[in-house]
Amino acid sequence: MSAATEANVEVTDVFEAGDAGMDDISPTKTTKRGLQLVVMVAHLTVLVFVALVIYCATPGSSLFSWHPTLMALSFGFMAEAILMFSPESSVLGKLSGRKTKAKYHWILQVCAIATATAGVVVMVTNKTVAGKPHLTSWHSWLGIGSFAYVLVQGFCGIFLYYPSAFPSVTPSQLKLYHATF
Repeated sequence: MSAATEANVEVTDVFEAGDAGMDDISPTKTTKRGLQLVVMVAHLTVLVFVALVIYCATPGSSLFSWHPTLMALSFGFMAEAILMFSPESSVLGKLSGRKTKAKYHWILQVCAIATATAGVVVMVTNKTVAGKPHLTSWHSWLGIGSFAYVLVQGFCGIFLYYPSAFPSVTPSQLKLYHATF
C-alpha cells in the first residue's frame, strides 16, 4: 500500500471511530446550545439595560425622569416580544404553540407602544412646561422617527393578527410587511 493510501485509511479510521467523550454531541445539539446561550444573553442584556436606565433616571425625581424610564420599558417590552418567537429560549418554552406566542407577542407590543406613547407625551409636556422648542436635536428626530416606525409596525401587526380586516393582502404578504418594514 502506498503512503498516500495509508494516510487516507488512518484519517478515515479516526472519523469512523469518533472522538472519545464527544459521541453525544452532534453539530445540531451544539448549535442549539449556542443559540440558547445567545438568546439567554439577549434576555439578560435587555433586563440589565432597562434596570440600569431606570436606576440612573430615578423615576419621579422630575417630569423628565419619566421619559427615559418609559422609553427603556418600551424597549424591554419590544425586545421580549420579538424574543417570544425564539424556539431556543422563549419565556413560554415549548409548552405553547404559535397562537399563544402570537397572543403574548401582541400583548407585549401593545405595552411597548403604550409606554413609548407615554414617554413621548412626557417629553412634549416637559418641553412645553419649560418653554423650550421641540425637535431641535438629532436625538429628538431619531426618536420621533423610531416612534413612527413602531406605530406603523403596530398597525401591520394588527392586520396580521386580524387578517380578515385587510382582505386585499394575503397573510403571507402581511407577515412579510410586518417582519421587514
